[in-house]
Amino acid sequence: MSVTRTRIILLVIAAILLTYIIYKLPIANTNAKKSDSIDKVEEVATPLDWDKFIDSASSGLLPEQISQLRAVTEKPNFEKDIVAIDTVAMMWEQFNYPGIAAYYKEKIAQQQPNEKNCLAAAFRYFDAFKIATDETERKAMVDAAILNYKKVIEYNPENLNAKTDLGVLYAEGTSDPMAGIMLLREVIAKDPKHENAQMNLGLLSLKSNQNDKAIERFENVLQINPTRLEMYVYKAYAYVAMKDTSKAKENFELFLKNSDDEVAKQQVKDYMKEL
Repeated sequence: MSVTRTRIILLVIAAILLTYIIYKLPIANTNAKKSDSIDKVEEVATPLDWDKFIDSASSGLLPEQISQLRAVTEKPNFEKDIVAIDTVAMMWEQFNYPGIAAYYKEKIAQQQPNEKNCLAAAFRYFDAFKIATDETERKAMVDAAILNYKKVIEYNPENLNAKTDLGVLYAEGTSDPMAGIMLLREVIAKDPKHENAQMNLGLLSLKSNQNDKAIERFENVLQINPTRLEMYVYKAYAYVAMKDTSKAKENFELFLKNSDDEVAKQQVKDYMKEL
């Protein structure tokens, strides 16, 4: 197989990988321990013109959706009405704007600071970070998510899911990826069966071309939870990177055999033809 074709296949499989990362990974939310790396979190998030950001998002809404929002936001004393703010947050979530939903959830956390409210803002900022395409927006979501996850862990140092998300944010969204890796390792040390931490360490190993380590992590996830079928796709990607076509096909076949995702299955079948 030519170098050009190999690169094309890697890019295509990487696209499948990215699709799974965005749409299949659970947004972790609940269980960690204070670490030195957490102290590196900035106290102030990257500034974002939220009025402009919300206006821009509003331009893509349907007239009835805008009317629904105005019916709540134009109420007297809206900014102090927790129920009204939460209603608007959930509307924006339904409209598929997790960053704006997080912004309003954070307003609630500022008025009623506790683990639950900070977590509600944090994991929505985390979700917004994963889908952001604009760099300024992405950085703002990363910083806001980190800030809120830090607060969550201060309220509950045993929140390993929050620490996992924080590790991913550092590793993928900051200039200090090792801080994120250390956080994920802390989670594994505390709970070796934490599947989301194992999986993310595997994904980070893939990115750094440590394919043997990646495969080991993905196999750990499958031992913890055999229904995480996307691990076979990740393993196949690692084997392709290692130029082990036989093992790559073997893992793609396991995915095809067990998955009911017909779209992904057809994509895998198409790409296997090129191996």
